[in-house]
Amino acid sequence: MSQFVSKKLGEVWAFSRVGIELAERGEASATVALGGDEKAAAFRNKLNDYASYVEEQADQTTTAKADATEQKLRGMMEAYIGDDWNNPVELLEWLSFYSGAAAAHWALVEGATGDDIARDAHEYFHDVLHHVVHSLQAIGEKKAEQ
Repeated sequence: MSQFVSKKLGEVWAFSRVGIELAERGEASATVALGGDEKAAAFRNKLNDYASYVEEQADQTTTAKADATEQKLRGMMEAYIGDDWNNPVELLEWLSFYSGAAAAHWALVEGATGDDIARDAHEYFHDVLHHVVHSLQAIGEKKAEQ
């Protein structure tokens, strides 16, 4: 595997790890933000599948990049969400950044490998972003009426 692919796989592995952490730490708010119990469970399952996919083929470069990227993403998530883990709007706003960036990183992996799992992940994170944006629009509409 090329150095580029190895590093990009590390980055998407980190996105999976941080997404799983978000779902676990945010629990009820993450479930609301993701659209209910089924979608939250599907989110965790997908991210676990993607993480397993990368872990199976990871080399030392992949693992090192995953660890470094995870620290960066976790720091950004902590800075953004702060103490608002019970606020679905804050989680949705973070998820907009997170899912867009995850889709972009998986698109790089897809382009480099042509892999079906990379395409699935790229499309999945686009779907998450689409859901998040529509949820935020609906919240904005409700707030404007108050």
